Amino acid sequence: MNSDQAQYLDALGITRYRQKPVQTQQAAQPSLRKARLLVVSQQAADELKGDPLFGKIIAAAKLSIDDVQIAQEPDSKVQAELVWFAGTKPVEVEVGKTVATGTLAELGANPEQKRTLWQALKGLG
Repeated sequence: MNSDQAQYLDALGITRYRQKPVQTQQAAQPSLRKARLLVVSQQAADELKGDPLFGKIIAAAKLSIDDVQIAQEPDSKVQAELVWFAGTKPVEVEVGKTVATGTLAELGANPEQKRTLWQALKGLG
């Protein structure tokens, strides 16, 4: 629209169409919690945290307990670099890598699963 047309519409008191500002998608998304490691296990979080093997795994990976989230199923509100399915059936996740092992008791007796987990955890460093 040229300036003559704009002046004419203004003189007649006609309001011109204005496009509303577009909201960013980021503002519409729920906030995500970040974690370096998401552990999906049927064991309770306190039970896992109290397990000596779990403590050794976290320490060997140079992670703190604050870097780890524990859930009984994958949580879409947690954005993790690695999702460890410990004794649960692995499922597709949107972000991060995944690794599946048996429960901690099974992991202690299975060197191959320990190796698989260690290779995945080394990728966090």
